[in-house]
Amino acid sequence: FEEGLHLTDKLQLSYLRSRYFYAAAALEAVIPGGQASRAERNLLFAESVAAQAPYPEILWQIRYQLGKLFLANKRFHEAEVRFKHAVASVTTILRKMSPAHAQA
Repeated sequence: FEEGLHLTDKLQLSYLRSRYFYAAAALEAVIPGGQASRAERNLLFAESVAAQAPYPEILWQIRYQLGKLFLANKRFHEAEVRFKHAVASVTTILRKMSPAHAQA
């Protein structure tokens, strides 16, 4: 993983950098003994990278995962905010798609 992260930095591949932190957070959330705080840090970083670029196709997924993480930790308001942002991101993506693709 570290080599992949180094390459994304070196080549300035912010999309892959965002995917890297998203994947690291997903792993942290599911492995036994994983740390929610580390998963949250990775997701927040991935969210900031994806939002700056912008990469809406991954941003909604990151926000959805953050919502699930916050919900699992009984941080209900934060979960609701992230879920609403995820839905808004999906809505934006669907508006930009052709009707045939959006309905699929």
